[in-house]
Amino acid sequence: MFKRALFILFYLLSLQTVTHAYADEEELPEYDVEVIVFEDAHARYINSEDWAAENETIEPNQPESSPDNTGTYTNIPANILTRPYKHLLNSSEFNVLYRAAWRQQGLDESKAFNIKLSELRNLHKSTSKNKVDGTFRVELARYLHFYADLYYRRPIPLTQTADEPENKPSTAPASQLPPGKFNTEEPVDDNQASYDIPGYTTYPLHEHERMRSKELHYIDHPLIGILVKIMPVEKKEKADSSE
Repeated sequence: MFKRALFILFYLLSLQTVTHAYADEEELPEYDVEVIVFEDAHARYINSEDWAAENETIEPNQPESSPDNTGTYTNIPANILTRPYKHLLNSSEFNVLYRAAWRQQGLDESKAFNIKLSELRNLHKSTSKNKVDGTFRVELARYLHFYADLYYRRPIPLTQTADEPENKPSTAPASQLPPGKFNTEEPVDDNQASYDIPGYTTYPLHEHERMRSKELHYIDHPLIGILVKIMPVEKKEKADSSE
């Protein structure tokens, strides 16, 4: 009886070892992500909301990354959203602020990590005086989940007319604002989640999008928009990259 129980115990332990070994060897899926952030060139809806109140009531929706998260990403050339990018460049209605592309593993909520925009390679040279910063995050569950916690910042004009409240953002496009009329002091922290940045008026965007790979998704906001597409990396692409 004892020998039989011992045999069963060793048998179960051997199964557990094989299962763990397989789990360790199993490769996590990889994805190529491309994101384009653009602004309304005419800021038509800049006075449509109380942005200060909006910033106080909406909290960033990304879970904080754990210190032991080991996920990594690699900057890659941008070739997923080439056509939408060209359309935006040729449009007088929008200004592209930011474009980035990277490759990362598909990680679940416990291991997914935030990526600062400042740490990604911006593949677009913006001529706008307005800026965008914040973080992106990609999680893999039954669907892909894309998180964007961004802060769109417009310089505050140094000169205000008598009938304008102090620090009221201008409704004119950034390209039409008179030169030399802005406090261009840079934000203290490129990822500072704060409404009050010296010299800038800040407009928050906190979005969570559940999405499928290979599909183009558009995240809307009164002042800025985000285009994002996530493509699975095939095994052949992985081999070519390693070579």
